[in-house]
Amino acid sequence: MTNKKQLYWLLQIGGWALYTLVNYLSLPLFDISLPYSELYFLLSGVIGIGVTHFYRRVIREYRWFQLNIIKLIRNVLVGSLLASVFYFIALTLMDACLFVCAFFVFNLDIKAPTISFDTYGAYIYLSTINVYCVFLLWSLLYFVFQYFESFQKAKYGQVLAQSQLKDATLLNLRNQINPHFLFNALNSIRSLTLSDTGKAREAVTLLSEILRYTLTSERQSFVNLKDELAVVRNYLELEKIRFDQRLNYSMQMSAECGDIQIPPLIVMTLAENAIKHGIGQLKNGGDITLQAYIHEHNLELHLNNSGTFSQLNQTEHNGIGLNNTRQRLTMLYNGKAQFEIRQLDTNHVTAIIKIPLTT
Repeated sequence: MTNKKQLYWLLQIGGWALYTLVNYLSLPLFDISLPYSELYFLLSGVIGIGVTHFYRRVIREYRWFQLNIIKLIRNVLVGSLLASVFYFIALTLMDACLFVCAFFVFNLDIKAPTISFDTYGAYIYLSTINVYCVFLLWSLLYFVFQYFESFQKAKYGQVLAQSQLKDATLLNLRNQINPHFLFNALNSIRSLTLSDTGKAREAVTLLSEILRYTLTSERQSFVNLKDELAVVRNYLELEKIRFDQRLNYSMQMSAECGDIQIPPLIVMTLAENAIKHGIGQLKNGGDITLQAYIHEHNLELHLNNSGTFSQLNQTEHNGIGLNNTRQRLTMLYNGKAQFEIRQLDTNHVTAIIKIPLTT
């Protein structure tokens, strides 16, 4: 607000100073000279600032910004004319006061300018048109500035509202992940408590590490890929306790990928999906292979698992996992990230995420 006021007064003083300077320099063209010309034009600039400032108060008081374009143009034309009249009245009174002070108080020998009636008439006519145009120009610049500022505020408000909606949606999506994962993990541990209490304790330890990560990631929009893959490894170790020899996995990550930022739990969701709808549906189990590398300015994540896409598509099409992943990637990367899942060969499904390194 302070900067706005400072800019207003800077433009007011600068604009009227320029106007009065031009008028003062053009005075010899009309062969008019007064001993107090400098003071006259200085005070005329002060009057101009006062009149336009009062004019501004009228505009704000009567809410001209809320008028339609026709009424606004009418008000500006009439308002500029009235402002010009007040300006000339003030100039006339000021000129009379200066003349009286110069002649009677300071005893200056003032001679009336020897100019013809036509020249004086031309001067008055041009001055009238000039001042009216000045007030019209002032009105135009003032309203353009105000409408531009209103547009910027509206645009900022729209962007802020969209951002808040986007954040709320993302938070909702992320909140869907934790219960979804937790229920699956607890079901795995429950089955172990009946068959192998030692493995169940190990599974609880792994689960605590995973939950610690999920709670920490709730406060972050992005995490390092190496941290995400570390928790995915814990998750696969947890599931390996349950599946035993029925699950094998391998993870490969290029060294330059470790510090790349990705949405939290995005890879974990793919791993859960592969276990629940891939490995978990096969009598003899299967394998999971995860690869992360950079290709053509994209971070590419490939997760391959045993299974068939037709079965996966039927069970998960309306579920949380895949749809959640698609929505988060679309919102976070403005549609520039890619996600697809397809049948790699007869017995394997692949899920691919491509995240642009420059968004």
